[in-house]
Amino acid sequence: MQYNDILKKIEQDFQNDNRRDIYRYNGLLEAIRFFSNRLTLNQITDTAFDFVNELLTVEKCAMYLYENNRYELKKQRGIKSENQYIAATPELSNFILYVGNVVNGRKALEQYFEASVLDELDATVMLPLALENKLYGFFLLSRRISAEFNESDILVCETLMHLFTNSLENFNRFEKLQISNQELDEKIFNLFAINQSAKVMLTEYNLQALYLLAVDVFSELTQSAHTGFILYDNSSEKYILRAYRDVFDNTSKEMERIGVSCDEKIVPSNQILDLSDDSQKELFCRMYNNGDELLSYLNAKYVVFIFGENKKILGFVTLGQTVTGKAYKKGAFELVDSLASYTYIALSNAMMIKKVNDQKKLLQEKLERMITLNRLSKNINSALDSDTLIELALKSLTISFGVENAMIALYDEDSDSLRISKA
Repeated sequence: MQYNDILKKIEQDFQNDNRRDIYRYNGLLEAIRFFSNRLTLNQITDTAFDFVNELLTVEKCAMYLYENNRYELKKQRGIKSENQYIAATPELSNFILYVGNVVNGRKALEQYFEASVLDELDATVMLPLALENKLYGFFLLSRRISAEFNESDILVCETLMHLFTNSLENFNRFEKLQISNQELDEKIFNLFAINQSAKVMLTEYNLQALYLLAVDVFSELTQSAHTGFILYDNSSEKYILRAYRDVFDNTSKEMERIGVSCDEKIVPSNQILDLSDDSQKELFCRMYNNGDELLSYLNAKYVVFIFGENKKILGFVTLGQTVTGKAYKKGAFELVDSLASYTYIALSNAMMIKKVNDQKKLLQEKLERMITLNRLSKNINSALDSDTLIELALKSLTISFGVENAMIALYDEDSDSLRISKA
């Protein structure tokens, strides 16, 4: 080859390199614009695969993403790989922590991958995808279609890696922000719901109505399909089922009156028991005689205790499976905790008012009896002789006390016996 031809070839190669660099520069600008948008996880990974192949013109390329505790093959080009997944080895799991950069060269790749995987792809470069300081996935690249990777290609790989990682982190932060916003909205709604529910419960003084109201409130706010309300009964010294709601059964069948006695020596450390935990269910069954039968009748999954003074258990609420069949959210139990406190206050108020009303009723009855006795005394004292006195006494018994049959007998000293004076 003549000298002039060599110069022309060098000039042509230089122009080709310049054109390729300009093309890559424009491609990177497009990538920056695209990955600056709000994207989903699938959009990020799918588009990242396209940009890697377009800007690097890769001969063979495979993209693996972390799923099911391993790295699964999601996309490939230039080859039909038989390695559908790669084990999440300690080296790969700690890759971002200790390396976190593009790996170049077959020898360097052998520290992280088996030879069979590298041979199949002729892999020489690994481009990692980082998420939350963990290796979310990676690209295994062979070479450019026209040549081996050079320093410029590795620089493009590193630029793309940072771009993809930033996009993944943005997605992750936005997703966490959405979750936080959703949780905040739920808490605001729960606070409003608790406030309204508390107002209703605190203004209800009829105990039976309060039992039904408490079941409805717990059922509606927690979305429990089966809700029971059990309260301690002083007369029987047992915990009695006061109200029960099954949202899937609208029939007004009569509720069974179930009572269970409690071993007061056993005190639960938690206000809420998860009955799917065998140890917590066993604790409840040890606390309450025939507790298993009660839980079965109520289809209970959780038990929420209502504590009074000195950790005394006033009663408890049982929650079944949710209406949707999904697990309870963490916020639901915070809601239940607050509802249990308001329920205790409402019950205490209702019981105190019932006690005051009972005492008022008793005092009223005593007052009426005293008035009646005072009136009778006046009537009896108005009698001028014994016959009139006896007659007034019998009529007073009949009219004031509803006596149907009565007699009055007086002692006769002569016969030393009682003589019936009036009947």
